[in-house]
Amino acid sequence: MQTLVSCLKKVAYTLLLPIEHLYTLCFPGDYHAYQRRGMVYQHLGKNHEAIKDYSTSIELNNRITETYFNRGAVFAELGDLNRSIRDFSTALTLECDNANIWLSRGKVYCLFEKYEQGIHDFHQAQRLLPACLEAYYFCGIAHFEMGQSQQGLEQLSRVIELNPAFFNAYHARGIHYRQIDENEKALEDFNRAIQLNRRSSSAHINRGVAYWNLGNNEKAIQDFNQAIRLSPKDYDGFMQRSKVHILNNHLDEAKKDLDHVIQLQPDYPHAYHNRGTIAFMNENYDAAIQDFQKAIQLNPNEATPYENLGKAQYLKGNMQDALKAYQKLIELEPQADQGQYYLGIVQKAMNQFDHAVQAFTQAIQRNDREAIYYFSRGEAYYNMGEFQKAKTDFEEGLSLAPEFNKNQAIHSFLQNIKQKLSESKQPEQ
Repeated sequence: MQTLVSCLKKVAYTLLLPIEHLYTLCFPGDYHAYQRRGMVYQHLGKNHEAIKDYSTSIELNNRITETYFNRGAVFAELGDLNRSIRDFSTALTLECDNANIWLSRGKVYCLFEKYEQGIHDFHQAQRLLPACLEAYYFCGIAHFEMGQSQQGLEQLSRVIELNPAFFNAYHARGIHYRQIDENEKALEDFNRAIQLNRRSSSAHINRGVAYWNLGNNEKAIQDFNQAIRLSPKDYDGFMQRSKVHILNNHLDEAKKDLDHVIQLQPDYPHAYHNRGTIAFMNENYDAAIQDFQKAIQLNPNEATPYENLGKAQYLKGNMQDALKAYQKLIELEPQADQGQYYLGIVQKAMNQFDHAVQAFTQAIQRNDREAIYYFSRGEAYYNMGEFQKAKTDFEEGLSLAPEFNKNQAIHSFLQNIKQKLSESKQPEQ
């Protein structure tokens, strides 16, 4: 129905355009003729022609609020946000009590990520038009973007108070509840949103994620299935369902979903990374490496694919390639401990024990509560003949994780270190 209405409007404006052409020819000094034709162009999506006519209208009469407002809206549509804000600001100097102008400028400020200015404008719109649902809705979204959870929830709750059938308010509030791990409240909002619009695939996806967060994988799958039925060309339903399949260890089903995601969205790096993870879990390291490399190609600044690429290369025996992956991981996350640890593991496997010790030491400096870091450095010290340092590291690791006292391999290794200390005459401390 909505498509039919849009088509009829387009036909009407197309028929109106020749009449507006005639007016501008007959009355070339009439600002209103250009303003009207600009509006026709705007409704037909001919934005550049609309701007030209609005600009001519302003040259003829620069005191008409509506012309600045309309041109500002077209600039926003074209992504020229600076000129859009300038036009809306000029419109406000002419008519400062127009709530719609404040609302429109606030939206553009938020597109600029200038949320504080946007919130100011939304409050002005609310003051002038207390029942303006959009002013509360977009104000709530802006507060969320600024990390102001309570204020955002208050604004969206006000929308629902004014209009209990406002789908977007329930949907947005539910997403925020889910993001702050209040999944029960999120479910209530998504349930209401779906009651209002059962054809919304997004609401089903978000409710499915909330169910998943609560550990109800069966209902999560049901929602993702429904989302896919509603929007079979939207990759997100397949993506979310694949995550649940992986969690349930249904790897074949997960891979099918990810294949579908990649078919629909071939430049989506997370799909390649997750498919690579499945190949890695199946010990198909060649396929895993290929997918991790593709994920990196699409998003070279994401750290996790380098970590997993390094693991796959290491298990494949490609030590130099593993080394490069972990060096890149450290470059992206210089303060993280795991990159240094993995680097040390590869260097130890390459018999570069002095370098391995340096890497493990860096990991310990960043996180001195991981027993495995001390055991690994201790093993490197042992291979260097530094038996006392090896003993100290193993004992420190056991103090951090006493459960390893029952680990026969750790216990035997420590006894071996002590034996080597005794044989080498190194003073035991």
